[in-house]
Amino acid sequence: MSGGAAFAIRDLFIMAALGAPLSMFDCTFSKGCLARGCDNSLSVKYSTRIDGAYTLNIDGFGDASSSVTVSCPAQVAAPSLNVNVYVSCDSNGFSLVPDPTSDANGHISLVCGITRADGTVAADMAPIGKISVLSSFHANGPDCEPTCYVYGTTLAVN
Repeated sequence: MSGGAAFAIRDLFIMAALGAPLSMFDCTFSKGCLARGCDNSLSVKYSTRIDGAYTLNIDGFGDASSSVTVSCPAQVAAPSLNVNVYVSCDSNGFSLVPDPTSDANGHISLVCGITRADGTVAADMAPIGKISVLSSFHANGPDCEPTCYVYGTTLAVN
């Protein structure tokens, strides 16, 4: 059990001993649920490897002025001032946490472009294509909300 979870459970017992009702907590202890939130993520695989350094440009975070430019490879690039998203990228693809804003139908719309360090274009700025659910998990335990999703797709790279 992590230190944060142990601390939260200890606090629960202290509050219960002081007479605090269990209903005041965000979790359902009868089902063994915790009260953590989660962020969905998006994983984009490249159709072919990109060896060496490259620049990744991503647009489409729910605002026409919002974009991210990352020098890759990068383990985790901090969010830019206008987009609250973390990006990691390597020769095989990139990941975003949290996932970009989706429309009312759950479709994520991103435009992506890649330029190699030598200036050649590996992928023109274009929509990244169909995105599907790769996996899902319950961050707070089985049968507990929320359900978190890992989305994925493949990007055609020259």
